[in-house]
Amino acid sequence: SPGEKEAEGRPHHSPQLPERREPTQPILGELTAPHVTSDSVQLEWSVPEGTFDSFTVQYRDAQGQPQVLPVDGGSRTVTVPGLSPSRRYKFNLYGVWGRKRLGPISTDAVTAASEPEEEPTQPILGELTALHVTSDSVQLEWSVPEGTFDSFTVQYRDAQGQPQVLPVDGGSHTVTVPGLSPLRRYKFNLYGMWGRKRLGPVSTGAVTGEGGSPAEPKEEPPSQPTLGELTASHVSPDSVQLEWSVPEGTFDSFTVQYRDAQGQPQVLPVDGGSRTVTVPGLSPSRRYKFNLYGVWGRKRLGPVSTDGASASEPEEEPTQPILGELTAPHVTSDSVQLEWSVPEGTFDSFTVQYRDAQGQPQVLPVDGGSRTVTVPGLSPSRRYKFNLYGMWGRKRLGPISTDAVTGEGGRLGLVSPCPLSVSAPAEPKEEPPSQPILGELTASHVSPNTVQLEWSVPEGTFDSFTVQYRDAQGQPQVLPVDGVLRMVTVPGLSPSRRYKFNLYGMWGRKRLGPVSTDAVTGEGGCGHLCPTLSPEPPSQPILGELTASHVSPDSVQLEWSVPEGTFDSFTVQYRDAQGQPQVLPVDGGSRTVTVPGLSPSRRYKFNLYGMWGRKRLGPVSTDAVTGEGGSPAEPEEEPPSQPTLGELTASHVSPDSVQLEWSVPEGTFDSFTVQYRDAQGQPQVLPVDGGSRTVTVPGLSPSHRYKFNLYGVWGRKRLGPVSTDAITAASEPEEEPTQPILGELTAPHVTSDSMKLEWSVPEGTFDSFTVQYRDAQGQPQVLPVDGGSRTVTVPGLSPSRRYKFNLYGMWGRKRLGPVSTDAVTGEGASPAEPEEEPPSQPTLGELTASHVSPDSVQLEWSVPEGTFDSFTVQYRDAQGQPQVLPVDGGSRTVTVPGLSPSRRYKFNLYGVWGRKRLGPVSTDAVTGEGACGHVTDHGFVVGGALTGPMWGSLGTWVSGGLGSVGEDGWKEKGMNGSMSISYLVLSIVAASEPKEEPTQPILGELTAPHVTSDSVQLEWSVPEGTFDSFTVQYRDAQGQPQVLPVDGGSRTVTVPGLSPSRRYKFNLYGMWGRKRLGPVSTDTPEEEPTQPILGELTAPHVTSDSVQLEWSVPEGTFDSFTVQYRDAQGQPQVLPVDGGSRTVTVPGLSPSRRYKFNLYGMWGRKRLGPISTDAVTAPAEPEEEPPSQPILGELTASHVSPDSVQLEWSVPEGTFDSFTVQYRDAQGQPQVLPVDGGSRTVTVPGLSPSRRYKFNLYGMWGRKRLGPISTDAITGEGAASEPEEEPTQPILGELTAPHVTSDSVQLEWSVPEGTFDSFTVQYRDAQGQPQVLPVDGGSRTVTVPGLSPSRRYKFNLYGMWGRKRLGPVSTDTVTGEGASEPEEEPSSQPTLGELTASHVSPDSMQLEWSVPEGTFDSFTVQYRDAQGQPQVLPVDGGSRTVTMLGLSPSRRYKFNLYGMWGRKRLGPVSTDAVTGEGGCGHLTDHGFVVGGALAGPIMGGWLLGWLVGWVNAGMDGWMKVWMRACLVCELGEGWDGCVEMELGGGLDGWMDGWMDGWMDGWMDGWMENREVEWMWMCSGMDGWFLVRWIANRGCGAGDWLCGCLDGQDCGWKEKVMEGGRDRWTRDWLDRLMEG
Repeated sequence: SPGEKEAEGRPHHSPQLPERREPTQPILGELTAPHVTSDSVQLEWSVPEGTFDSFTVQYRDAQGQPQVLPVDGGSRTVTVPGLSPSRRYKFNLYGVWGRKRLGPISTDAVTAASEPEEEPTQPILGELTALHVTSDSVQLEWSVPEGTFDSFTVQYRDAQGQPQVLPVDGGSHTVTVPGLSPLRRYKFNLYGMWGRKRLGPVSTGAVTGEGGSPAEPKEEPPSQPTLGELTASHVSPDSVQLEWSVPEGTFDSFTVQYRDAQGQPQVLPVDGGSRTVTVPGLSPSRRYKFNLYGVWGRKRLGPVSTDGASASEPEEEPTQPILGELTAPHVTSDSVQLEWSVPEGTFDSFTVQYRDAQGQPQVLPVDGGSRTVTVPGLSPSRRYKFNLYGMWGRKRLGPISTDAVTGEGGRLGLVSPCPLSVSAPAEPKEEPPSQPILGELTASHVSPNTVQLEWSVPEGTFDSFTVQYRDAQGQPQVLPVDGVLRMVTVPGLSPSRRYKFNLYGMWGRKRLGPVSTDAVTGEGGCGHLCPTLSPEPPSQPILGELTASHVSPDSVQLEWSVPEGTFDSFTVQYRDAQGQPQVLPVDGGSRTVTVPGLSPSRRYKFNLYGMWGRKRLGPVSTDAVTGEGGSPAEPEEEPPSQPTLGELTASHVSPDSVQLEWSVPEGTFDSFTVQYRDAQGQPQVLPVDGGSRTVTVPGLSPSHRYKFNLYGVWGRKRLGPVSTDAITAASEPEEEPTQPILGELTAPHVTSDSMKLEWSVPEGTFDSFTVQYRDAQGQPQVLPVDGGSRTVTVPGLSPSRRYKFNLYGMWGRKRLGPVSTDAVTGEGASPAEPEEEPPSQPTLGELTASHVSPDSVQLEWSVPEGTFDSFTVQYRDAQGQPQVLPVDGGSRTVTVPGLSPSRRYKFNLYGVWGRKRLGPVSTDAVTGEGACGHVTDHGFVVGGALTGPMWGSLGTWVSGGLGSVGEDGWKEKGMNGSMSISYLVLSIVAASEPKEEPTQPILGELTAPHVTSDSVQLEWSVPEGTFDSFTVQYRDAQGQPQVLPVDGGSRTVTVPGLSPSRRYKFNLYGMWGRKRLGPVSTDTPEEEPTQPILGELTAPHVTSDSVQLEWSVPEGTFDSFTVQYRDAQGQPQVLPVDGGSRTVTVPGLSPSRRYKFNLYGMWGRKRLGPISTDAVTAPAEPEEEPPSQPILGELTASHVSPDSVQLEWSVPEGTFDSFTVQYRDAQGQPQVLPVDGGSRTVTVPGLSPSRRYKFNLYGMWGRKRLGPISTDAITGEGAASEPEEEPTQPILGELTAPHVTSDSVQLEWSVPEGTFDSFTVQYRDAQGQPQVLPVDGGSRTVTVPGLSPSRRYKFNLYGMWGRKRLGPVSTDTVTGEGASEPEEEPSSQPTLGELTASHVSPDSMQLEWSVPEGTFDSFTVQYRDAQGQPQVLPVDGGSRTVTMLGLSPSRRYKFNLYGMWGRKRLGPVSTDAVTGEGGCGHLTDHGFVVGGALAGPIMGGWLLGWLVGWVNAGMDGWMKVWMRACLVCELGEGWDGCVEMELGGGLDGWMDGWMDGWMDGWMDGWMENREVEWMWMCSGMDGWFLVRWIANRGCGAGDWLCGCLDGQDCGWKEKVMEGGRDRWTRDWLDRLMEG
């Protein structure tokens, strides 16, 4: 064998005498066929002695053609697929051992019958029709009246007249032909394939665009099809067969969606006629969820889903397998054969990883039974490092590694110098006496999509063959063929296309050949061979002179000319140092080639042959001596000057290709690469030989602009690029000679909800335009416009609102402009003259709630001075979600609809004036049930009308009922007056009758008849009456609420800017006067009638760094789940899970650590659960890492040129897996250069001359990144210095944003002391996704690109110092037009008021604060959690309250509130609070808490509740409420139980509303200034007895609080004093203690 021959030439060392290869020839045992189906046979065999390198199974198919199935040497079974039913096959098995083929052993098998009877009659094609026609596709349908076909093909000619073939499955009777041109007539031919026959065609014509199919385009089916159940019928370790039904209608196609083992989404398209599909390539023992969607016209229906777990191996191996040694025993110039051992256990599979010649990572999967693999396609004379990983279940073990150099350099860095040494020169195998010879290659059978090649071998035998050709896209393809075959069929070709096939023969380590032939695919057999259709030039080409232009010790560069004609290819022949003949194939367009792998100081003779069709012309010859005639020790210098790339041009352009040409003014390149992006935006790379100056880029799309970058490769450097743009098809490839100019932008037509914009283009043409503006909510909107348009109408605007429109022109890759105009909707304000800002800023007056109903509040306000463009009302709904209601600038009243009964709301009104938002002014109101009264901050409301303040004017409140009753009167009447007051209130309510509107309009049904990928057209009806206007409400892809106003006369609207493949719910409201009616909705699933239930949570699979959780849902379905746990640092983590999942793997855990996992189920707006489980992660597996951590040595810059620096470093101890070099380019952008772990030097290319660079080198060791070590170098000067690390910890200075544009922010910072290794900038993008920008440690500035205009960003800067992350320092900035200066900041700085903690429970706290003056952009609350970790909670600038969740019981917290105002952070204001224990009462700094709500003595809501209850139920009834409450509280049922019990105890509905409002925790401002009433409550009328009774019952005997109430001094008073209450609180406490 080659390995044995290689071993003979090496010295033998006695310690390596044990051989790895068996000295005796292996033996084949018996071959059997244990499993037979109708279309496959499983073969099994044994090997009684020895091992084989590989096996081949040979048999003849049903057509009598020989077939060869290669099998790995470690396998003992194989399944032969694709057989015909009820047919006898004979199988021969050969064993390959070195260069010998042993065997065969044989067996016969008869495949099973498929169906009971074969089809006796030939199938018939029915009619072909074009059912659905669009501008770029045609859907064809046909029938098969009798029989069945194996497959179909649709043939037609595209817009360029090229024939196209579309294969269709035999079970389908419909297909959509995509990619057609608009308004073009096509003729489609359908053929049916039946066995070897092609029946047909049947034909039809259709015209795209106008729907011109022969029969009129059919309407959509009247009824929508329905997806039935999806099941997983057949499951294997790597595949699942899915089956489904379609109870009603038909689908155009289906798609199966699932996630693979790496979690990546996968999509499997299925034809519309299919009802089953097999999903291949799955991982064993893994649960998959499959979603099936049905495509019907433009709709995607479904999904229907099923779960399936792939089958597992019989049993998990009890012990983990071990990877042995990896060696490279056989190396050629373009391949390396790897071998490895597995001392213990078995692996499921292996993967070989390495980097190709371009540095791109490559992965080669290998079967788990293999112990050898050949890595093909390598580059000559290049060092490769190969890493082998073993896959065992879900674990990836390894790697083990080896290095090898392709070519004559043997393999370097192997583990032992001769691991394949043999014992004595026993049986030295001679090479075959003569080299085998390839005969003629012919194309014997040609079809539209296949070519059968045949060849002969006149002398000798080959180990294998390879067929090489280029596919229709110009990509090289390689087809391996067994060495015993003389024929192969090349499948998958395109019709009517010329192909050139090259056949190479592999003999040992040599690749002989090629022999070549041409063939044109088509419709008729053999007539398309190259000789009969040859379009070659009539005159034979001529070879010119061959010279050796560049000679080094180990290579020679050859150059030649072709004075006349062109060759298909060339071959260079010479003999190597051992006298063996070598052949080097060269492309026909090349005029130069470098012959590598030569020996120093040796004379070589090179013969060049030119291949022209089937002829080989030449040779022309030259001699050369390597190494300049004899000094091999003296290394050849690089060429004195670096080659230069000249201009790149696009000389010939067609609809689907571009020919590029370039020059090289100086020097020569080793090779070139052309890079561009295809029509889908995917990057493409086209390699080109170094001698070429032209290349044709194929497979392009018509009328598409492409940019091509050409790089030249010179040694290890990649120079360039030089670039050019070209537009395919008829467009001129040159750029526009002059840049176009944008003229004036005007708004000639303005309505209340739209504007028509017009503009001119004085010179040139644009590719397209975009109009940008901000909507009524301040969100940026972009409207694309075609390049030929000069006008566009902007819809969906708000009335009486000023808009600024920016128009940009797109010209190639440039965005020119903008030109701008302002206009105000409504009265048609002329935008031609820029309107002046109002001379004085308008002022907001008082906001009041004039009419209140159970579900709405009417707000009224005044504007004492000036006018506003518009208003916005902000409030929070019953679920606490912020709501925004836009109001026209001319309005002074608005009705807020959709509120909840008996609930307190706070409304903030803002006035919008130009770009400023003034305000807010605020008011509170409590909605009611329309029966009795309710209290607002402005008085007591009866029947929706304000009837006077609660305490100050009690006479007004009860006018006409009890006369004028003051505070003394209330005391005198006491309980006796309560019944009279109740009677009076009920009388007042009964007397008020609301007026009904004469006829209220009615909203009809809302439908979505037209849906595209980014818009939905809504339609509705109004069966009765008319509406003033409509609003459409929905949530966008980020979950933000959107409101689209519609005119009252419209019955349809298109909602733009949606995201593809996303479900939206649309609500339509009708505005009628001050009422908002509706909504009517569409496309929303019904709420489940019963609440789902969470089952048990378990952790069935645990590793050292992950835990797999599984749970059940016994009843109902959840929308989603969340898993909550704390990581190793005690930080809370949340993992969202899809509602259809029942399992999730929690990654990134620490070994040998106990974790508690809580699972919550989200159902609508409710969070149910949690269910919990504990799991302890497995201990960390014994790492096979080196016992000691590797160390980075010194980094130096050894070779410096004007545009590159060569870095060198050492590793004094240990080894690294890889390295990375980090530096900043001339533009200051960070660059990262990955380096292999075996390297100690790297050249950094593409630098700028005379510039200082700092290079940081990091070493990767397992999961650790060690370093960096650093050095400085100045290009062109060769200077290098080494900075020393600072012994003290560095300090971060201030972070500022000095330069701001509409899409970027430049940050600057200082480092007052020390130096950092690196920095990271963190911020959130416009979608709220966190972004991280790494920055070099020597930088003090960075530009953050890709931001959105007019948006506020917060940037955090961290400094990395060794393993520590210091910081952050932060700054805020707003992008936009001149955002560098603080725009529109308020003239006076806002002020933070008092911070209080109003609602305290065992795990939460509500904070409230005021802003006495000005407005803040946002707030942040800072505190430390139970583990002492700092926490930050951001709050919107319009909020005055926030609830702190996730606190720990019975723990004191200090909260700091900061206000953000522009770039300043003001504050903090602070408060302390202690969370409760969840029992009855507990004391906070602000009062006494019962059941989680403040019950007094400081809470005003307690008094309000007592007063209203006393008025409605009498003092006795109210005492009953409190006694019940404390008893319930004592029993641990909490206040919810108290309310439920009391609702059945005689309290009316009004009381229910009070309890809801009281539980919501609203404080009443009027209480704060009513000292007399408060004191009367606490010390008169037995009120103090009530307080004390609650405390004793709630807290239990002996409690410290109860003792305090008995007069003991236990610090309660001082504790309350810490809350900072005002004077009357302290006075009250003094009087309370005295009494």
